[in-house]
Amino acid sequence: MVARHPVKMKVGGSNPPGGARFKLSPIKGFYYNQSILMDETIFLADFKNLNASNPDACNKFFEDYGIGNDIIQSSFTLERLEGYENLLNKLLTVDTQKYIASHKGTPYYFLGWLCFDIGHFSRAYFYFDLAVYEDRWHLHGNNDVTGWMNDPGAEIMLVKETGAGTAGRIRQKNYQVIKDALDGFSKDGGNNVTVDQFREKFLKKVLQTSLNPRSTKNFRPVVCSLFSFLMSYEDRVLDLKLRAIQNGSVEPFLTHIFLGCLVFESLMKMKYATNNGKKTLGNYISNAILKKRLGISKKISAHNYTFQEVINKLNSFEKKGNFAEVSVGLTYMLRNTTGHSLIWPDRLGEQIYIRLYKHIRNAILLLVSREYLS
Repeated sequence: MVARHPVKMKVGGSNPPGGARFKLSPIKGFYYNQSILMDETIFLADFKNLNASNPDACNKFFEDYGIGNDIIQSSFTLERLEGYENLLNKLLTVDTQKYIASHKGTPYYFLGWLCFDIGHFSRAYFYFDLAVYEDRWHLHGNNDVTGWMNDPGAEIMLVKETGAGTAGRIRQKNYQVIKDALDGFSKDGGNNVTVDQFREKFLKKVLQTSLNPRSTKNFRPVVCSLFSFLMSYEDRVLDLKLRAIQNGSVEPFLTHIFLGCLVFESLMKMKYATNNGKKTLGNYISNAILKKRLGISKKISAHNYTFQEVINKLNSFEKKGNFAEVSVGLTYMLRNTTGHSLIWPDRLGEQIYIRLYKHIRNAILLLVSREYLS
């Protein structure tokens, strides 16, 4: 199971090793080979007889009836994605309790991979995270608390460069984008943080804590959102580059900026929240201990600036303070403006956007390096 093996990946291509030539059903989204249509009665009969408490049997089932993916390049991605959605939704409808009880690490892994291929990064990390959770509890159980770290979903969520999972091409991209973000943070004036440090001292600790169902702290959404924020950056820059005129909806860019600011605020709450958790970002930023650890000596204030004013005064803001004060200060301002309205004049050019993104990225990674890695 662990390698996530449906090698039935080529659509109408050469025969995969160890299997017949498979195609996609244009009707159901499920596999059929050249002679037999894989209709619902076949996989539903197998699902009825499936021992849901046996993770190996579940893996075999989803390897037999899952559509898989192309290990070389994206191909028929939407059809494959729909196939997995149709399959899981049908199983859920037919026998909800068995569906819940069965080990679904394999289909979740492929759903994450397929969503990644089409740039739906929030959904991609949602499914990779689910795959990790399924592996942790259905595959390893109470007696193996760290085994999940070597499974395919964890290769993505723990930002590994190499591994046995079949999604090697996106594993490498995932690793490179996170590495580039850490290198950019260091180049701009932050600490020198390696991917290994980020993985061992931050990701493993917060994910391990969150994977415990008895834990009251679920940090997994923050990790998924951080990855989605970093991974979506290049697409948003390309969007700005491709539009012919500076006019149109700014929603994709404001929501991306807001996501980064929300990650920053959530990381603060993970570390400093009290039991009620009702403090605002401003309350956390004014914390004397936190300011000292981040290297902030001046007062940080949002000043109720509009989004347009932040852009207009960006050059001035960037000169008022050290690396930490500028990045944290601008992130605080942007959190307030993008969190309250989408109705702003479209003055957002490519270079301005890049600068705003880098300040938010730097604020996030500064917080991680000072509060979680030290």
